Amino acid sequence: MAAKGSLDDDEKWEAFKNGMKQATKKTHDVQDLAINGLFVLSLYTGRSDSLWIEALSKFHYIFKELETAFQENKELEDFDIPGIPVSHLMKEDVCQFLSKDAPPPSPATTEWIRNIRSLLKTSPKSGLCNLCGTLSQGPHYLGKAAFRSFSTLTQVSTQVAEPSQKLVAPYIYHMFLGLYSGGKILRHKFKLKGEAVKLDEKANNVKPALRAAFKKLFLENSELENEFYAHSENMFRLNNKIIKECELGTNKLKIRFGVMENIKNVKITNLEKGRFVKPLLVDFEQDGNARKWEMVKFGNAVFIVIFNKDTNSFVLVKQFRPAVYARKMLESGSEEELPASEGVTLELCAGLIDKQGKSVAQHAKEEILEETGYDVSLDKIEPIKRFVGAIGIAGIENTMYYAEVSNADRKTAGGGIDSEMIDVVDIPFAEMKKMVTEPNDTEMVNFDANLMMGVYWFLNSKAASYNL
Repeated sequence: MAAKGSLDDDEKWEAFKNGMKQATKKTHDVQDLAINGLFVLSLYTGRSDSLWIEALSKFHYIFKELETAFQENKELEDFDIPGIPVSHLMKEDVCQFLSKDAPPPSPATTEWIRNIRSLLKTSPKSGLCNLCGTLSQGPHYLGKAAFRSFSTLTQVSTQVAEPSQKLVAPYIYHMFLGLYSGGKILRHKFKLKGEAVKLDEKANNVKPALRAAFKKLFLENSELENEFYAHSENMFRLNNKIIKECELGTNKLKIRFGVMENIKNVKITNLEKGRFVKPLLVDFEQDGNARKWEMVKFGNAVFIVIFNKDTNSFVLVKQFRPAVYARKMLESGSEEELPASEGVTLELCAGLIDKQGKSVAQHAKEEILEETGYDVSLDKIEPIKRFVGAIGIAGIENTMYYAEVSNADRKTAGGGIDSEMIDVVDIPFAEMKKMVTEPNDTEMVNFDANLMMGVYWFLNSKAASYNL
């Protein structure tokens, strides 16, 4: 029995957990708010899967570092719980989604790992690189500037007088507990895919074992209580830096309230005078015969095939097209309104060429930013073809371009301007290829020939350069 006025082990552990909760509350709350905000807002842009993969591409390096720590260091061996390693599943999901190797560690990921290695006193100089898993003499994939930053991995943090392997425990505890608890809820809530999400059965064993391992370490090293608090807070701080790197960071989002498919009170009437289109009648003679042709006059357009090299995905847009909806409604022979989804189409980023004094390429640049949120320089916008469109009723001039983008190029959530309601959609290369090339003459697909032309051009002219 514990002496009067003293605490038994369970009470000490509970007091420690409460102290840890208070010490991390501010940074933990910021993390939860940011993560939930990112995924909720990603529903408006159709990018929750892409956001999940982006997070995995950063965090799989960190989980691998923590797994190596408890597998190779005696002080942390109690955390080597059967079934706990998950970094290999994360990496597999990333590679499968991107159809290529995972991208190199980001600056925030590198800082995270630098903190862990400063505590472990480890810094590989040659042989198998702990970050990329390849034979190297150093972080060859990071570039010269990042190499100089990465070299600080060999330095011991000045804030820790005597680095201790035991101080890695809070990082292991919070990261894996978060993955198997809050992470599991998040994955199911947003129906995320991949092997890394299939952790439900293991969670019942891993979570109690994690708590038991950290409890034992704390009780045997209670003099490190304040250091455990400090490193717990630091773990959430480092996570928040990674979250800010994600392409849908809260500082990059333009929130557009409203639901695209909230369509009602549809009426179809004759148009007397249009704002964008003008009905005309063409009289002409063909081989001595008088003929008439009905046409409409409207503006020329620009289309852009956008490909994200970081995710190996086409960046497309989705929007409600009243003409598509109305045509289907007329063909149905009923005055009953159809589901709004019948008028939602998948398209290339596009727009009218209607700004005086600006080139077609400048129009393309502005449309890319307005609709998808990517800021692409003019020299990165490549011409594909100038061609005639709507040949039966308008004969307009269309121009198609190609733009390669990266996650770093995304500055806003896109979505159009003014009253436009546009969703940005990432379609992985393999899925898009199947959608366009798979024969089908029975089921209508809601995308047009411009999208097909753009994808076929990419397959013929660009896919090989991406090893696709």
